[in-house]
Amino acid sequence: MISERDIVNVLGAHGDVATIQVDQAVTWDLVWADPDDPISMVGGLMLEANVRHIPIGNSRTGAIGIVSIRDVLAVFMAESRLAAR
Repeated sequence: MISERDIVNVLGAHGDVATIQVDQAVTWDLVWADPDDPISMVGGLMLEANVRHIPIGNSRTGAIGIVSIRDVLAVFMAESRLAAR
């Protein structure tokens, strides 16, 4: 997976991303979440790994989706609003 952070890091290190191949910038050591994991666990994984996106699936079968920090926040905000009622 290649992220915005990967591109920024390559740009900072090399100054010109036009000459860099994707395999030189891509994140190979991914943190995965299972489709059955609770959203709180996925948020915890994001905090521990210092990432803003986590693929859902596994390295054997591949990604079936991706969860962003915005997705996690949306769930927590919705739960907070329900609890406030």
